[in-house]
Amino acid sequence: MGFFIFYRGLSMNIKESSRLFFVSQLLFLLLFFFVNHPIKYLFAILSLFSAIKLDGFDGMIKRSLQFFPLIIFGYCYKNGLSGEMTFIVGGIFGLLSLLVGLFTRRKMDTLFLSVNCFLIGGALMSYFHFSWLLKFYGMLRESSLYAWVVIVGIITTIFSSEGFINVKCEQKESTVKLYSLFFLIISVVVLLFSLYFKGGENYILSAALPFVILIFSKKYIQMHLKKVCSK
Repeated sequence: MGFFIFYRGLSMNIKESSRLFFVSQLLFLLLFFFVNHPIKYLFAILSLFSAIKLDGFDGMIKRSLQFFPLIIFGYCYKNGLSGEMTFIVGGIFGLLSLLVGLFTRRKMDTLFLSVNCFLIGGALMSYFHFSWLLKFYGMLRESSLYAWVVIVGIITTIFSSEGFINVKCEQKESTVKLYSLFFLIISVVVLLFSLYFKGGENYILSAALPFVILIFSKKYIQMHLKKVCSK
């Protein structure tokens, strides 16, 4: 099985590598948070290997850094670290991820930019005890992540040429805005869905499933928009 995966990886083209990276990284994230089984590390290896195929070793580091703060946050949460320390540790790695992206001039995916804002905001709340952040995170709980997604979505839809959807289409910026607005509406619906289930024990419905919906929705909208831009 391992030999087949390795052989298949060597023969993949760029499009196949991109799909493998996306699917394996997504499955790794889900398994990491909710399943204690060694198979999750297979998906981690697959995602790293496909990232190397896409962008080389340096590109793999940059791609993986987007996921790293969320993985660290989940690891601390699963291993019994206090809520405040979990946010502080996650916020530090989130800030480092943003700085790496800034210095390497690599634009970060808007969803993972939202994750980093969520972690950094949580770290500021935990360390400085700002009353407005305490109210924000205390009232929304796990749904605060999706509130950050909506906030980032509004800002990038209005001010970024790539919009909320992370697609450059110079001659059709109005189309990018339209698709970004559509994804923003999906994000608002996902936030409402998460709010409905927040505060219970079913974190799959309130935290994990909404993120999966956003990732797949964004990927589908990106693919459709790229086809429109190429015409």
